[in-house]
Amino acid sequence: EGKMKKTFKVILPLFLLAVLVIFGAKTARAEDLVPIKTIANSSTSKPSYSESLIVGTSNCFAVYSVKATATGKMYVDIKAGENNYSYIYTYIGSDFDGSNFTYSEKNYGFTAAGETETGKGCFDVTKGNTYYIGVKSSSSYAQGDTAQLRAYIYSYANNRTLTASSSKYTLSSGVKGSSNDYTTLYYKVTPTKTGVMTVTLKNYGYTGSYGYITLMNSAKKALSEEITYSSSGDAYKVRFGVKKGATYYLKVKTTYVTSSECYKYGIKYTVSAASDRSIGTKTKALNLKRGATATKTLFIAKSSTETDWYKFKVTSKRETVFKVDLTQMRGTSAKVTITVYCGSKKIASTTQSAGTSYDYTITNSTTYGKANKGTYYVKITRSTKLSGLYKVKYVK
Repeated sequence: EGKMKKTFKVILPLFLLAVLVIFGAKTARAEDLVPIKTIANSSTSKPSYSESLIVGTSNCFAVYSVKATATGKMYVDIKAGENNYSYIYTYIGSDFDGSNFTYSEKNYGFTAAGETETGKGCFDVTKGNTYYIGVKSSSSYAQGDTAQLRAYIYSYANNRTLTASSSKYTLSSGVKGSSNDYTTLYYKVTPTKTGVMTVTLKNYGYTGSYGYITLMNSAKKALSEEITYSSSGDAYKVRFGVKKGATYYLKVKTTYVTSSECYKYGIKYTVSAASDRSIGTKTKALNLKRGATATKTLFIAKSSTETDWYKFKVTSKRETVFKVDLTQMRGTSAKVTITVYCGSKKIASTTQSAGTSYDYTITNSTTYGKANKGTYYVKITRSTKLSGLYKVKYVK
């Protein structure tokens, strides 16, 4: 990112004074002249434009200060006066000592009379620090040219708190730094109920949305694999099992951001209630009835494996089928291990991947595909980085 310094004439402070006088600013601070706001979420509007401000001539910027309301990328929108003599240039800078203005050459505004340009600057700022917007004409004869300005920031600060919403996205900058490296950000979440957390991303400027999401505990230790999010279908939704009142972090990165949308993306989450049945021992096995509606159970994200037990009765030798549905769970290599017992005798064991649903036929007799009379137990154990809602059904 290139930077330059310009030396100003002593008349520059008079520009600022003139603006204060002509437009009746309430205070004598130049930073009051240009409205600035953090665009925190998708329902946050941009600030109103300033009143008409004086623009410098080609050899002298008019400089206006703004104080950053967040850490992130700052942009400026420019409305050039309809009666301006020539084009105007607009830059964002970090330093101004009254005569020297250090500014970024990247993504500057070049605005014709009566025209509007938006999203110029892409300048890294830190919350609480003061920055400067310099405006000048392309002509040395353009005394009296004006512009209306507004500034806004898309944050890339870590550890911002997300609240559950079905419609409102929290907005973030997907890039930071002078080379516009992609961001990896942490968001703090504290669910208000136990259940399934569904996380959604929105990549502005694209027809589809993509990214990578990891659920972390309060110490930022991974409770899930890195899950690929895609808006292309239900199978690519990102879901986790979470506990009411617990603190989690969502680690998010996406490369699907574009300069035309100020490199912003959105994130939101919802939680649907579900029950952790706490059936971790054989003696607590939950009874399943033949042909009944599938039983839904929640595995809450934890740093250790976890087991649930189920049982059902086979009253006579017959074809016996149960079903395990993991289609609401997401993982790459994460799996559940399913072990079947008749009483205390182990009959079979297999693994099933997240995102799948299978019918299992028990063979426990001299006839293939049929089970003898008895009480059967199904032990379901999840791997350490798998959580969410699953279903079990005693089919027949």
